[in-house]
Amino acid sequence: MAERFGKSKRSIERCVWQDEKDFTLEVPFNSQNSRVYGKGKKSDVPDKNLFHQKNKQSKKVMVSACVSWYGATKPFFVSDDGMKVNALSYQKHLDKQLIPEINNLVSRKDWVYIQDSAPSHRSNLVQGYLKEKLRKRFVKSNEWPPASPDCNPLDYHFWDKVKVKVYENRFNEPFENENQLKRRIKRVWNEMASDVVEIRKALKQFVPRLKQVAEKEGNCIKMTFK
Repeated sequence: MAERFGKSKRSIERCVWQDEKDFTLEVPFNSQNSRVYGKGKKSDVPDKNLFHQKNKQSKKVMVSACVSWYGATKPFFVSDDGMKVNALSYQKHLDKQLIPEINNLVSRKDWVYIQDSAPSHRSNLVQGYLKEKLRKRFVKSNEWPPASPDCNPLDYHFWDKVKVKVYENRFNEPFENENQLKRRIKRVWNEMASDVVEIRKALKQFVPRLKQVAEKEGNCIKMTFK
């Protein structure tokens, strides 16, 4: 992968990355990361400033989107019925939504589709569809570094930033319903999608990250790129 996309600095201008992310109605809670620092006792901290984990099975929506040198697609909400994305639903999502949206976003016709190796992505149905539709203009399932979200710009840059903004200042105030959460996600995503300078800055890390994954033999590289 590093050799394929590292031949020229302009190689990443052809790339289009895709990924999915879950967003819950309740504010995400992590006992290790969600910490409050202050003097005195924990009881001195106002209750509204603390996260309270209420429901581990909170309703959620799944978002699918793509980023490229030319910006980002709109966010697509998938799996509204609560079921996980499978090969057939993902293939339809590609055909009816993602690929048409990419063609509208990217003016050049030689763009290359990059996705991770999630089960629905690496299925024979989807791999066969991409081969027929894009020929060689996609990264095959056996080419993507296994268990390496550190290499997908959506994973190492965009999703975290979107989540921070989506849940900003909500603390213990979950979204009332899926529609309210979706409206918030759209608003935040559109703000980020308009910042092409920031997007390109993140995409420039793609090849260096691939090289680091190779050098570290697949181990975590998060401490290398902050």
